[in-house]
Amino acid sequence: MLTGDITASGGEAFLNGYSMRTEMGQVHQNMGYCPQFDAIDDLLTGREHLEFYARLRGVPEQEVASVAEWGIQKLGLVKYSNKSAGTYSGGNKRKLSTAMSLIGCPPVVFLDEPTTGMDPKARRFLWDCILSVIKEGRSVILTSHRCLSSHTHTQTLHRCFSSQGICT
Repeated sequence: MLTGDITASGGEAFLNGYSMRTEMGQVHQNMGYCPQFDAIDDLLTGREHLEFYARLRGVPEQEVASVAEWGIQKLGLVKYSNKSAGTYSGGNKRKLSTAMSLIGCPPVVFLDEPTTGMDPKARRFLWDCILSVIKEGRSVILTSHRCLSSHTHTQTLHRCFSSQGICT
């Protein structure tokens, strides 16, 4: 409901001061969303995806290339950025989807199972990336079947939602 995928039957929620009932366009401009299942076009390169999302977010045309490059660098996609996304591993598709959700610096980012299909090293890299986004002052709301171990990120990520409940 918070992402607008499902219409709420009652109540009200606000994101950055905008009503989810009456100002969904503004809500979408203030949020990034990485769905559980990658919404990428196999024929486009990673760079083309990020440039497309930058334009959708209203990034000035002269900044589109540098914003896309930021996403490529941030998510560790340098080696793959000019290859079609259809050739990416599952983990790199998740990184690309996460990068797309971060384009334009939305103040709130929803990540649905961002580490699905990743090996432990890639998963750790993505968690570190998410932490850096939080430290930049953005809010990140995520779902994950994997709770973070107490010695890794729990100081910053206070709660991790899993299929078994809430881990604190």
